[in-house]
Amino acid sequence: MSTETIYLAEQVAAIDAAGATVTLRSTDGRGFNTRPADAPANAHFVPRIQRVGRFTRSVFGLGSSFGAGQIGFGDFALNNQGGDLDAWLDYSFDGRSFKLWRGPQDAIFPSGFTSLISGTHESAEFTTAEVRFALRDRMATIATPHCQSIYAGDNALPDGLEGVAGDLGGKRKPKLYGVAENVPPPMVNTSKLIYQLSDGAIKTVSAAYDRGSALTKGANYTDVTDMTTNAPAAGNYRELPGSGYFRLGSSPTGMLTCDATEGANAADRTLAQVFKRILLDRGVAAGDISAADLTQLDTDTGSAECGIWIYGDDTTMDALDRILPCGGAWCGQDRGYLWRVKQLKAPSASPAVWLDLPSELGLELQRTEDPAGGLPAWRITIGYERNWSPQAADLAGGVTDARRAFLKEEWRASVAADATVKNQYLSAQDLRFDTLLVSSAAAATEATRQLALRKVRRRLVERRVPMDAAGAAAIDIGAEVGVKSDRFWGAAGKVFVVLACADDYERDEIVLTLWG
Repeated sequence: MSTETIYLAEQVAAIDAAGATVTLRSTDGRGFNTRPADAPANAHFVPRIQRVGRFTRSVFGLGSSFGAGQIGFGDFALNNQGGDLDAWLDYSFDGRSFKLWRGPQDAIFPSGFTSLISGTHESAEFTTAEVRFALRDRMATIATPHCQSIYAGDNALPDGLEGVAGDLGGKRKPKLYGVAENVPPPMVNTSKLIYQLSDGAIKTVSAAYDRGSALTKGANYTDVTDMTTNAPAAGNYRELPGSGYFRLGSSPTGMLTCDATEGANAADRTLAQVFKRILLDRGVAAGDISAADLTQLDTDTGSAECGIWIYGDDTTMDALDRILPCGGAWCGQDRGYLWRVKQLKAPSASPAVWLDLPSELGLELQRTEDPAGGLPAWRITIGYERNWSPQAADLAGGVTDARRAFLKEEWRASVAADATVKNQYLSAQDLRFDTLLVSSAAAATEATRQLALRKVRRRLVERRVPMDAAGAAAIDIGAEVGVKSDRFWGAAGKVFVVLACADDYERDEIVLTLWG
């Protein structure tokens, strides 16, 4: 059996205006044919791969230990010296599947090959010598507006729940996950004063307010016909359970807001469970989300409740970036393209692998992109219990002073501090993380945790590892890695968390960005 290692690539492209697709197969070897029992059977991979470059995945922005999630990116090129691929110029690759494997020339496909990339194309660039492809991992598929349903704007007033062309027509329907307070829902029927808080099932609209003053909640509706036929009493509102709709009995005199809850119980409104439902709503299969990570995240966050209301053109990635700070967490895709979500913690003493490699392979201490180069923090402020519609004026006369104080501020705040950090670090940081946590207790817990995590000096290290090094397969984003060096940290070494992982197939090495 041949031990020659080859790459195999499958690319999907649309070939006409109807969206008909073709699967294009290539290799860097002398050609490869699958067997009759392989999947797919009797498929030919044409020898045209010219370059397999670097594919990078990062927990946060490169060099940062918090912030927005990042889409993995990479590059790939096919030989076009003879013009064989010129016909592809009119193909559409954007958003279409890209898969890459590596294995022995004579191996069974796909079981005998290692899956390296399962992502999408961003673009294709043609030259007379090659076709270069920019690649993205599957996180790119959620970098689009989360709210996919659109108001038709076709109400024939006084009937209809889709607005009219002059108000809601063409706008996106909102979505609620978990708990949200003082949300300004759109009015979907101006004749009957019907509002829609969320496009989909929710648990309850627990309160409604006109200029900050609570309306009286009447009996629930039984169905849509009941809601559209029977108006509430003046000064009242009634909801249609499970629908996201509610109706007022009289026109509001100012801003109309409401409090609402999605999720059957508190256990359904944790960061982990909200994260999962957001992805499921965008078509991610449940089996593509790490169940073990969800369970661990519930444990790490104490199953604290949170919530997010999404309205407008915010992307799914925007939504995830807003809820992940509830647990100081990150999300991304591992090499198997399983969705991972984990809380960023201080490294433990038991890493997945120890790297005891010669220093000439590359070990570089770097400055982080965090504020002040990642200097320790002496104070952490956690924003919580978001008010989705701050109101400093035009409030009803009967609104209490306590309610006025709440409505004026967008966030409540919980603070943890240790002024002694400034004894050593004169420029120690004062950091704030706004979250969508609901309770003050959960916010206080996270503030204390973040302070403990960030009041000590953390280092950012870049380390190069041969792909065939012992333990290399266990190194992925979020993993813990121990590093031994003849220059730093002594014989005991130091443990880090992998914040970024760049698989460089040209150099046959992995470039790790480590934090700890």
